[in-house]
Amino acid sequence: VFAGCYSSDGYTHDVQCVLYNGPHESYNGREICFASNEDTITIIDVTDKTNMVQLARESYSGDRYTHQGWLTEDHTHFLFNDELDEYRGVTSKTRTHVFKVTDLIDPVYAGYHDGRTTAIDHNLYVHGDYVYQANYRAGLNVLKIANINSLQFEEVGYFDIYPTSDTSNFNGAWSNYPYFPSGKVVVSGIEQGLFVLRVDLPTNPPVDPPTNPPGPEPTTPSPTPGSTPQTSATWGIDRVDQRDLPVDTFYSVPGDGAGVTAYIIDTGIRTSHDEFKKASDSDELRAIWGTNTSGDNDDRDCNGHGTHVAGTVGGLLYGVAKQVDLVAVKVLDCNGSGTLAGVIKGIEWVMVHAANNPDKKATANLSLGSSSSPTVNEAVKTLHESGVVTVVAAGNANSDACGFSPAGEEAVITVGSTDRSDARSSFSNYGNCLDIFAPGRDITSAWKDSDSQTNTISGTSMASPHVCGGAALLLASGLDESTTEAVLLGTATLDKVTDAKIDSPNKLLYVGEIGPTNSPTPAPPTPAPTFCQTDSIEVKVLTDDYPAETSWVIKNTCGTSDVVVGSGGGYTEKNTLYSDSVCPPPAKYTFVISDTYG
Repeated sequence: VFAGCYSSDGYTHDVQCVLYNGPHESYNGREICFASNEDTITIIDVTDKTNMVQLARESYSGDRYTHQGWLTEDHTHFLFNDELDEYRGVTSKTRTHVFKVTDLIDPVYAGYHDGRTTAIDHNLYVHGDYVYQANYRAGLNVLKIANINSLQFEEVGYFDIYPTSDTSNFNGAWSNYPYFPSGKVVVSGIEQGLFVLRVDLPTNPPVDPPTNPPGPEPTTPSPTPGSTPQTSATWGIDRVDQRDLPVDTFYSVPGDGAGVTAYIIDTGIRTSHDEFKKASDSDELRAIWGTNTSGDNDDRDCNGHGTHVAGTVGGLLYGVAKQVDLVAVKVLDCNGSGTLAGVIKGIEWVMVHAANNPDKKATANLSLGSSSSPTVNEAVKTLHESGVVTVVAAGNANSDACGFSPAGEEAVITVGSTDRSDARSSFSNYGNCLDIFAPGRDITSAWKDSDSQTNTISGTSMASPHVCGGAALLLASGLDESTTEAVLLGTATLDKVTDAKIDSPNKLLYVGEIGPTNSPTPAPPTPAPTFCQTDSIEVKVLTDDYPAETSWVIKNTCGTSDVVVGSGGGYTEKNTLYSDSVCPPPAKYTFVISDTYG
């Protein structure tokens, strides 16, 4: 039965579709296709066959004919071949390309591996830690890809079905199939027919343990009272305890958040997770269940998002404030969805619970969002002004955060995302509703399915809890709620974030010791924005069923070259009215609205 067709990106040579189960948690359980589309890798959500949605379309340098590819089994990387880059002289070796797809909206070209031969590559398939490649005149090549991030693949076997030559011509191995339970691999040859092979993969010989064996996870030495020294720290917490790059793999801050409560308003928390113990050798837990206003009557984190956020706020290994108490406030269901009423009810519960526990200072994190809602904005404002320091995610639409809730509420602390190089994450919202940036790409933290499970995911949802943990440290140090935000923003590291976007504060979270640094002299603070003194341009966009396809731009055409004074796009909600206001000087302007579908 014909179910549907997606043709908006033109020619597709080959595609792999999976029931997604990877690090971009909001797409878990959905049908995602990875298409090799002649000059790009294109990712499409095909769950709804009547409304298939293109998530990403990325090219790469030297493309000649993007032919075919396959996901790693953890759905973090997509390996593919370009059938003509060897034939047309882009490379002299058999080249395997790799995209990192931990973020389905923003895949990143990771690079390539050049093989031993000069043959053209055709079909490849990933099985376990190996990729099986049918490489025309070179035959079958088997590469170990266990260390995929380094792109240093190891050839562990080959079977040459065209032994007279490895040159870049179209003879020899066409395809292969490595998934038989017996371990046998079949290879089809254009002229030779079918080969059935037994592939004896190498095994690792036993080795003597090193004198000081490294631990498999970040380790925390015996704590010094009042501080949290940690070696092998993950990059996010490692970045926020120092002013400058590169990170040094250590995490050491004054205090640990003890005596402070952090409310995680999210999908719930796996409260029994090892990350939430008082100490690694203790059975006493710091995380408790608070309430469930999502409406699903399932008092557990069946999504994972909330557990991950809680781990960044206060996990033993992955957290900023390693002794903060955590309270699960579930407002989103197993699919990460919820209602405005459920979210507001959860916020109100936190306000009452905190008021009934006046002996403990409190902070709250909301790594969630919707289109602009005055009701939600008012709810988080009231929570913040009640004495619960409230931190929210800016959103992942690469747009002005002011157009979203609760990110657009100026009373709370709104957080954008950065990556390992201090660049604004390409998905992160921005603008004058933003207060601060923090690490948000490829963040490792606790997960939902076992008490030791972790996951590495990306989003402003991962940036916000770094700041919430920072607030907990300040509250535990003796600051009151009214000054915590000012100190948090006032001690941030200035002018490190690249591509922060116009009107965004160039402030990066800092939770280390306050004292003399080698940082540049801080620039004077940006003046507060003022109301428009001229006629403004009001743009209202009513999206259709494909909101992400619409964008607009306003250009000042009076000068020798056009100057962009306003733009919009990256819309996420169908059939929704979006409003933007541009405050330009008197001039002549052009307005162009575009639909990528045509």
